[in-house]
Amino acid sequence: MLRILTFITLVFLSSEFANAQKKGDFFIGPLIGINLITSSGDGIDSVNQEFDNLGEIYNSMDGITFSGGISNRQLPILGFFIDYYFLNNIAFYSSFSYSQKGFTINEKSSITIGYDYEANSSIKVNLNYVTLPLLIKYHSKNGIQIFGGISLNYCESDRVISQINETYEVLDTISGNIVSVNTSSNNRDDYADFFNNSHATRLITGYQLGISYRLHRFNFSLRLENNDSFGKIYNTKNNYNQAVQFCTEIIF
Repeated sequence: MLRILTFITLVFLSSEFANAQKKGDFFIGPLIGINLITSSGDGIDSVNQEFDNLGEIYNSMDGITFSGGISNRQLPILGFFIDYYFLNNIAFYSSFSYSQKGFTINEKSSITIGYDYEANSSIKVNLNYVTLPLLIKYHSKNGIQIFGGISLNYCESDRVISQINETYEVLDTISGNIVSVNTSSNNRDDYADFFNNSHATRLITGYQLGISYRLHRFNFSLRLENNDSFGKIYNTKNNYNQAVQFCTEIIF
């Protein structure tokens, strides 16, 4: 991450590109990027604490290991943007995009006493938003742009995808040998079905701040976005997704 930011900074400082924007200029084009999601909040902390407590119990037993917790995700952004300069070098900036957010609950356990047993589960919580930021952008003479404002996010769909893989040993009654058996199961639920009838919040607001660099018809941006709670986790509220976004826009 540090190398990427250093490279972007060097490009900003070394470029001789200059393109001041005039009042009345209008730009539109496609947008593509990636969300680097960090999840936090009371429900997130509660789940992690529960895994820590189970780990203390199970890992104190001979032949048993256990671990688990919530991990962050990297998810795509797709859409289009609009720039309208209502003053020289100052624009109203917005976009209409499909933005994926969420988190993953991981769990791993094994037993090595008697017949071996191992289980791995991954529960991906997918929250899919239609996002509309309303931002003000300042365009400097060297192509660097700074912008910020509010963000409106409508959760148009939610899905919890569970995958469990198990490997265990059993006695083959025919040969008398111990053999390994592998099983796998998948399940799809709505957010409310999985989290005890706690629905994902449909409309959340927040803010977005960012810096971008325009190079000919390409605009490269680094954005920080923080929103209101996306919903309860097992009846515990105040849970948030913070996003660091890397985006590329193509200017028509």
